[in-house]
Amino acid sequence: MKSFDTEHGEANERKPRHRAHRREAYSKQEVDYVAAVARAIEADSTSEVDYEAAVARAIEADFAPETDYISAVARAIEEDDEDYDYEEEQLPESRPRHRFRRAIATIFIMLLIVLGGSFVFITFFLQPPVDRGAFTILIAGQDNVGTHGLTDTLMLLNVDSESGAVNIVSIPRDTRADVSWSTPKINSVFAMTGGNIYRLMEEVEKLVGFMPDFYVVLNLQAFIDLVDALGGVYLDVPIRMQYSDTHARPPLHIDLEPGYQRLTGEQAMHFVRFRTGTGDLGRIQRQQYLLRALAIESMHVRNVARIPAFMEIFGEHVDTNLPISGMAYLASHMIWMDEESINTHSMPTEPFRSDLAPVLNPWLEIINNYLNPYPETVTLENLRLYTRINGNIQLAGSGLSLSAGR
Repeated sequence: MKSFDTEHGEANERKPRHRAHRREAYSKQEVDYVAAVARAIEADSTSEVDYEAAVARAIEADFAPETDYISAVARAIEEDDEDYDYEEEQLPESRPRHRFRRAIATIFIMLLIVLGGSFVFITFFLQPPVDRGAFTILIAGQDNVGTHGLTDTLMLLNVDSESGAVNIVSIPRDTRADVSWSTPKINSVFAMTGGNIYRLMEEVEKLVGFMPDFYVVLNLQAFIDLVDALGGVYLDVPIRMQYSDTHARPPLHIDLEPGYQRLTGEQAMHFVRFRTGTGDLGRIQRQQYLLRALAIESMHVRNVARIPAFMEIFGEHVDTNLPISGMAYLASHMIWMDEESINTHSMPTEPFRSDLAPVLNPWLEIINNYLNPYPETVTLENLRLYTRINGNIQLAGSGLSLSAGR
């Protein structure tokens, strides 16, 4: 594309009196385009320039991730007002009458520039982190037990880029895993393998029939800090929650009054860790309730200003392989989605010794309806898990993962 001065040199020669200030403004190496646009509007205040159309054409002509939209707007205004008769004398008394219009036009142009830049950013950078229409994220929450912590919170998210839905499926911490040690629960895999998140992902792969695309491992402090960074979260505490565990690290003292209220990060952590009288099922339900509430809270545009704080917390307390572009996409996805698009589910289980085993057919329905990001259907052949076959709970399936070889 021609430069501003080259493309309109002849027009400037024909109208030297009114174009001189523009040649001076654009001849400098570092041009203040905002000021130049403002001066152009000031000089041409009575011209019938269609600024909206000019901006649209400028953005269309210069559409690229590195477009200088302010420069493009200046060129568009220059092109659109060439039909104006600059030889006609501007009456001094006419200027006050147009000051308000000039101010509105300036604001309008700058707004379109911002929106145009946002459109380019969304189009070129906020893309799904995988080529499929959906992707999955394994969320593992660590406690403070042992060197690496037990992952008592284990959830698999399916983010559908096409429908906009987010499905959250909880995997109970006592689910029997295909491992060799004496406490073969899924929550022990991370700790027993020295904090190896990929070993945990492999065990989850056996349960769902495909390898999760990404993982997020966060500790209790990350959870507390993230909730506090949001300014707290509104939750309905169903009952009076009181519980103390002096052996926990650090000691745990829960004391929450019933009712709908805004909880701090520490109080929200107490809300999900409380188990007395409700067992692990009640704990999973509270985890899902809280995660849904946090997702809804994160939709507010006001939280855009808190993104630097979120990134700092992630850098210090969170381990993830989700790229920054993927985080940006997920954040924009959450802002634009509605509450009805967030769905929560749990793995259906039955007791097996001191552990839990998935109930096969209902579990396959949940996998294929809410989790599976591939076009192929997950079957028992793709799993490797303990489940009831012919009346007995046994290790079944071939473990032929859908994601193998992809």
